[in-house]
Amino acid sequence: MKQIFRTLMHFLLLMTIVVPAGAQESRTQPLLGIFFSGKRHAQLETCGCTETSQGGLFNEPALYERLGGVIPTLRVDVGLWQDMQAAHLPIKAAQSQYLLRAFELLQYDAINVAMVDSQLSPAWFERLEQNHPV
Repeated sequence: MKQIFRTLMHFLLLMTIVVPAGAQESRTQPLLGIFFSGKRHAQLETCGCTETSQGGLFNEPALYERLGGVIPTLRVDVGLWQDMQAAHLPIKAAQSQYLLRAFELLQYDAINVAMVDSQLSPAWFERLEQNHPV
């Protein structure tokens, strides 16, 4: 079930586009590509569930380059980017910080802070703001 959900999410990630109302069927190029990601739990690598997995941060730039330069893109993470144990395990907090840094390098337009993400200490968010100001 988990693999089906991930496959569906990858498909939606690749196929999500916005076309204006009233666009003719003959339109061959979308006006905007929208990429949604989320529920990463500080994972920097693919889950490893299949040998042909195309997820993970390593594969994201190629995905964006397919449309980059051709049409504008909007990159959004919907949250759950930190591991639930980040408040207690320094390695998980470090992974979360690296993931946020990757979002910055990948030029994400918006990153949601979900309830789980917001449970990190105020000091953690202050350090994040100092290191990566908005």
